[in-house]
Amino acid sequence: MNAITLTAPAKINLFLSVIGKRDNSYHNLQSLVAFSKDFGDVITITSADEFSFSFDSTAEHLPTNDNNLVICAANMLASIVGRNLNCSIHLSKNIPIGAGLGGGSSDAATTIKGLLQFWQVTEEELPIDKLNEILLNLGADVPSCYHAHTCYFEGIGEIITPLKLFPACYGLIVYPNQHSSTPDIFENFDKSFSTEISLPAKFVTTEHLIEFLQSQDNDLTEPAIKNTPEIENILKTISKQGNCYISRMSGSGSACFGLFRTPQDAATAKDNIKNIHPEWWVQTIEL
Repeated sequence: MNAITLTAPAKINLFLSVIGKRDNSYHNLQSLVAFSKDFGDVITITSADEFSFSFDSTAEHLPTNDNNLVICAANMLASIVGRNLNCSIHLSKNIPIGAGLGGGSSDAATTIKGLLQFWQVTEEELPIDKLNEILLNLGADVPSCYHAHTCYFEGIGEIITPLKLFPACYGLIVYPNQHSSTPDIFENFDKSFSTEISLPAKFVTTEHLIEFLQSQDNDLTEPAIKNTPEIENILKTISKQGNCYISRMSGSGSACFGLFRTPQDAATAKDNIKNIHPEWWVQTIEL
């Protein structure tokens, strides 16, 4: 196979509850996760005599060693399925780094997905339980990013429940061009744990979804604001836009999102926000 190109979509935590802490310091979570249908990084895998990794990005420099999750994922999978890394992987980086949008995790998950196609690995060679183990070893939210469809994740991210029905959603992402460190945010989490809730199996209408989301929250918002005070301003700015259903932070921040009635409402909000805050990065999305 000569070349494979796949999109690694941005991940949005529509709500995120911290419901406990394990002995190994990981936290148990409940979250509703959606993925952008029209925005993400792009992974291209092409045949080569030996492995190489390259990238283009408008962001800052990316690591080109084993600290890069793309390279880590490629090496791990090659070792487990017994393949030589006879390919070049190119990453077009569009998702901001350190934004709570799962960019690195989505890149790793998409690299695994692409290499499985590239090498034509069968399920007999890599059973689903072994694949899930690989994904979780790469990061707590890599399994949900591999799934890449609206789902709940629970535990540390290993328990994934796809939604049976989910309405189209239109929104925008606002990122203050300031990193948020996930380990630091969890380390500074000092509020009471949320109560575990029963999760709806589907959302028939947008109104049903919004009603549910308005009763939830992102428990990491407060420690993230302490780390990046601009988050509070972003949330207020999004909520003031016309026909905005809800504004919330994604993941551990620092990116926030708003959900809107129509794609036109989201586009208008983007223009308004860019005029007021040209220093912020703003992107419309469809979920």
